[in-house]
Amino acid sequence: MKQKLILLIPVLFLLIPFIVVADSGVWILQGAEYILQDTFIQQNVPATNFGSAAYLQSMALTGIDGWTYQMIDLINFSNNTIITNATLYMLHSEKTDVFTNLMHEVWGNQTFDESVVTWNTQNLCDTSFSDASKCNLTAEGSSVYVAVGSWNKFEGTSMFQRHVREGNSNLSVSVRPIAFDLVTEIRWFSEDDGTTANMWYWNVTWENETIPDTTPPIFDTNSTNITTIRINDWVNFSMNVSDGTAVSTIIFGINDSGTMLNVSNITLSTDTIKIVNVTFNHTILAIRGKHVGYQFCANDTLDNWACSQMLNFTVANTPPTQPNMANASGVEFDVNQTFNITPSTDAESDTLTYFWFLNSTLDPIPNPVLSGITETSWTTNLTLTDNYYIFVNVSDGFVNVTGDIFNFFLHIESPTIVSTGINNSAP
Repeated sequence: MKQKLILLIPVLFLLIPFIVVADSGVWILQGAEYILQDTFIQQNVPATNFGSAAYLQSMALTGIDGWTYQMIDLINFSNNTIITNATLYMLHSEKTDVFTNLMHEVWGNQTFDESVVTWNTQNLCDTSFSDASKCNLTAEGSSVYVAVGSWNKFEGTSMFQRHVREGNSNLSVSVRPIAFDLVTEIRWFSEDDGTTANMWYWNVTWENETIPDTTPPIFDTNSTNITTIRINDWVNFSMNVSDGTAVSTIIFGINDSGTMLNVSNITLSTDTIKIVNVTFNHTILAIRGKHVGYQFCANDTLDNWACSQMLNFTVANTPPTQPNMANASGVEFDVNQTFNITPSTDAESDTLTYFWFLNSTLDPIPNPVLSGITETSWTTNLTLTDNYYIFVNVSDGFVNVTGDIFNFFLHIESPTIVSTGINNSAP
């Protein structure tokens, strides 16, 4: 996969889904498995809902309208199914009472509203049978002239496809004559009439579509190995990344230099990892008080990209290094000495000041002898023989750091009294 460099700033991608056909087939919709109801509906004639025990008929007698009615179960159709063709086949009976070459249509599109109909007792739908409202069905599909003793085909692909796409559980369809007031009666077989059985069915060809996953990876459980982050710290930034397909590439960006930069990336070696924890190492460049933002971006094997929310921290102060004596400890002196410390360093280049403290066996409480100086040496001016202890604090203005305690013994000799031998007595 070609690697992409993504600057971690908000970017709007236009995702255009595409369709891949996974499989296809043919369904023959016939019988109780798919047909919820089939009957003959006739105007102003009660008890015409005979179900599958009766002939399906299409009538255009003077002043009387009638048609076949079917309710088809669509539960086995997914709304990801493409209906490529849906054709109704009906065998016209040779036992037609009266016949003319009358054009017929398939009606459908709306689900039949049985709540407004009392079955088997009165005319179905409305009493006017106006063209605008016939059981809430609308004309759709091909128009054909029916022929006696032959199969007649009615096309209803768009009607099927629309209902499947909308996720409807069933589809109501009727076959009706286009013109009325003609002395015509056409019979269709539904179930066994003694000579022929199941002489009508729907032939439906379909293709199942697979819409590829367009959901990008998601991010959770961000962590760092250091709670208080300072300049020059080597920090591990970790994040869980997951994707429904498979994670491909993860990029880490941070703006501690003043600009958001992609500083590292990882491309997974396999294309099957759906959940991964990644860690990126980075040395912090920002100084004390700077607000630093960082972010993870990732794509999956279908090249869907996403970025985590912007995460942030404030760089903490870095204390100066410890001030330690350059002199050797535990030494005995008989004169006052000059003591030196190794100068402390500060990562943020703050001005450092030193505080010298002294105590002894006779005076065990540390006393400040030099405060707030930048010098790194001090010459003692002591007058008593004793064990002495020196330590130094250094401050960068934010925190104090104490050096090691230095010990020495100072021996101050008492003055020697010399006799002059002068005799003041008189001779």
